[in-house]
Amino acid sequence: MSESLNSDRLADASDIARRSGVSQNKLSRPRAYLIDHGIIAAPEHGKVMFCIPYLADYVKKEEFISDAITVARQRRV
Repeated sequence: MSESLNSDRLADASDIARRSGVSQNKLSRPRAYLIDHGIIAAPEHGKVMFCIPYLADYVKKEEFISDAITVARQRRV
């Protein structure tokens, strides 16, 4: 979702599904869970946004760090 954000900080559900490699129907249960727990909101039909400030940036940072750790492990550093 963090990779799908536009300039208004909204993510299109179809883009999230495409990037995840699943259908939009498969996203409905995780989407409902995240909305119920106040992590994301659905301000428009087919759009979602993070409710927690800076969470998108944190997720992107964690993806980069985990990728670096994986590479280091593969190289046995």
